[in-house]
Amino acid sequence: MRKTTVLLAACAIANAGCFSAATLPANAGVVIDETQQVNNGRMSRETKQTVIIQGNKQKMVTDQVTTIIDLDKGKIYRLFPSRKSYMEMEFPPPPPMATMMASTITSSMNLKKTSAKQDIAGYKCTNYDGGGDTGRAQYTITQCVSKDAPGAEIFTTFEKAMEAKVTAAAKTTPTGEIPEGLPLSMDLTMKPSIPAAARAKMPADRLKEMEARMAKRPPMTNKTVVSKVETKTLPDDTFEIPKDFTKQANPMMGGIHMMAPGAVSAKASGAAAPASAAPAASTGASH
Repeated sequence: MRKTTVLLAACAIANAGCFSAATLPANAGVVIDETQQVNNGRMSRETKQTVIIQGNKQKMVTDQVTTIIDLDKGKIYRLFPSRKSYMEMEFPPPPPMATMMASTITSSMNLKKTSAKQDIAGYKCTNYDGGGDTGRAQYTITQCVSKDAPGAEIFTTFEKAMEAKVTAAAKTTPTGEIPEGLPLSMDLTMKPSIPAAARAKMPADRLKEMEARMAKRPPMTNKTVVSKVETKTLPDDTFEIPKDFTKQANPMMGGIHMMAPGAVSAKASGAAAPASAAPAASTGASH
């Protein structure tokens, strides 16, 4: 998508008056610390991660991988600190990967505001519930979204700019709205399902057998909670690749794990499930 389209989308958000940036310093960024608990029914894993957003850039740091999304350059960088190397990928990618990413975005846009409220990391938030079928998995999701948390407007502006780029590349039209604010928690339950195309070609007895097997599989659950969030002006090199890192070949585009908008971490993080499998896997980037 042309950069001008992203800029227009960002201006539209600002002119809508959803947030006031008057209290933020120029070029302010937001830093989000969160904990993610994933359980696939056989094993449980807990990880800590940090999501950083400033302008049209997002960075997600885990103990093994750092992911940088640069909307201005149209790139995703996957950094591997232990071996001082990185991979570079186009963002958004060409179809069909862009179409898969757009599908996860659309899935996350059916969230409906509820009356339930929580207090997380010292900030009040409102629950949004949703669910559906991505074609490969049935899911239910609850996010607690805060307009009062620091950096909520920074997060939302980036999310919407990313959504505009992905849906434009996939030539799809969004059918819903991303909740305004910063998700402070996310609870996702996902159950694998048989894609419609595969079901149509499968003999009745084989289909019945596959459905019985899937019914016995435990669901995957993912709970992500923000522990700390703050706004600050970040150094210029925050989103730069260290000079001593070596670029390596990207074996396959499918290696990107895409987050749906509204998740508290990044949209393209290695901590998430693949785009084809789930609408989201953590709370903030995508990511």
